Amino acid sequence: HFIRSAIKNPDIVVILDPSLLSLSSVLSGLKEGGWCIINTHNQNVKDEVVFPKNINIAIVDANSIAVRYGLGTKEQP
Repeated sequence: HFIRSAIKNPDIVVILDPSLLSLSSVLSGLKEGGWCIINTHNQNVKDEVVFPKNINIAIVDANSIAVRYGLGTKEQP
């Protein structure tokens, strides 16, 4: 039996699809000093999106890593 509930104040938000950054709610509730980990090859995303000043941002090109190690396909890593 699994307990499912909404997460209201996460320490970490992982964004697998960077187009979700356009949603104002995607980082709502993220704790001060929390981390936003974004899957993108665009290292300039920090300059293109306005992030709250009190969070940490990490950019990881997880799709390229998955393809490099044969996880999934090039179309769907």
